[in-house]
Amino acid sequence: MIPKKREIQIIKNGLKEIINRNINESNKIFIGNLFTITHNGILWPVYKNDNDIEKIIAKASVESIVIHEIGHHIVGQGNWKASVFEFLVYFYKNELYRYPEVYEIMKKNIEICDDYIQKKDPSSPYSLGSPLAPYALGSCFANDLIYIYENISNKGEKSPKINIKDTIEKLKYFSEEDGINITKILNTLLKTNESYTDINKIIYTLLKTMMLLYQ
Repeated sequence: MIPKKREIQIIKNGLKEIINRNINESNKIFIGNLFTITHNGILWPVYKNDNDIEKIIAKASVESIVIHEIGHHIVGQGNWKASVFEFLVYFYKNELYRYPEVYEIMKKNIEICDDYIQKKDPSSPYSLGSPLAPYALGSCFANDLIYIYENISNKGEKSPKINIKDTIEKLKYFSEEDGINITKILNTLLKTNESYTDINKIIYTLLKTMMLLYQ
């Protein structure tokens, strides 16, 4: 058994490594009030509320990890579910729906997620079937769900459309396998139908898919 002090030091060093990696990342995207870090294999939007970028990155990195761990206690075990919870809570807690430019970042994520699903780079640790894939695909599902509800169905509105409490409650009943299957279908639907504007068609397709999965 690892002594408590040693365990705390391991966690602290791990956090420091993640924060430093995000700070030193050269491919950050700056757009409007937001910029990106890479987390769970996708672009994570971060609000630029002051000029101390390192401080903002440290806060966003720690916040996301804490939310993920809380997610395990709320939606159950499984990194797909906890990663969906993580992205949803992070997004709505920070009211990122208020910034139209966030959907440009999320659209890039749809492409990134498609690469993982199609295994375009089999060596990627986030590629479908790889050890970290549930983290990426859970984040992808949350990204795509928000994109549909807030950017397609609710575009231009000030208040969010998703009922976060109900959505999180439903997550508890998903298995990891079913969650990953739904992610693949939803992302492919978005990727191949970029001009989709009818939310009802998307929801209908998802409902039919879920009926097949739960037969």
